[in-house]
Amino acid sequence: MRENAKFLRSLLLHKWYVFKAGRLTGVPFWRRVFHDWSKFTPAEFGRYARWHHGPAESKDKREWARAWQHHMHNNPHHPEFWLLAWHGDPIFYARDGIGEHVADGIIILPVPETYVREMVADWMAAGRTYAGDWVIANWVNEHGRKMHLHDETIALVDKIMLAVGYVQTDNCPWSYAASQRVLDWAKGAG
Repeated sequence: MRENAKFLRSLLLHKWYVFKAGRLTGVPFWRRVFHDWSKFTPAEFGRYARWHHGPAESKDKREWARAWQHHMHNNPHHPEFWLLAWHGDPIFYARDGIGEHVADGIIILPVPETYVREMVADWMAAGRTYAGDWVIANWVNEHGRKMHLHDETIALVDKIMLAVGYVQTDNCPWSYAASQRVLDWAKGAG
């Protein structure tokens, strides 16, 4: 089970980086400790290990998709956690300011600030773990617009990105560059 050991190593490294980045983004201590805890469960661990570190013949897209769905639905720092799929009246949510109707049966709910802080820390940690770089401006600029996020959540992402030291390049969300402050932090963070 060599893939299990490799996955455990990458998972623990990612959790360590979330712990470090979470200090910068203001994630509460207990959220940093329990970040991605569901990846240790039987519903996720083996499936992730096989998908990321197993031989090609052991990779099953459906099995991995079930693990990813379990992960998103059990971790509120993922935007997908805040998508409500329901075939009821979308006006019920939109009228009361609870969420934004984006498609038949799909409502986007706003993400509470503590989880947005964890989401940004997760992006930073993933960049460091898998791409070797803490600086996430290019990734956020490319992928941010594709995410299904409530307008309030986008405003919080913007607030947090600016607070940790990113600067806007086009004076709007999803157009960031790393300031010297971010570069200095990244160099010191390892």
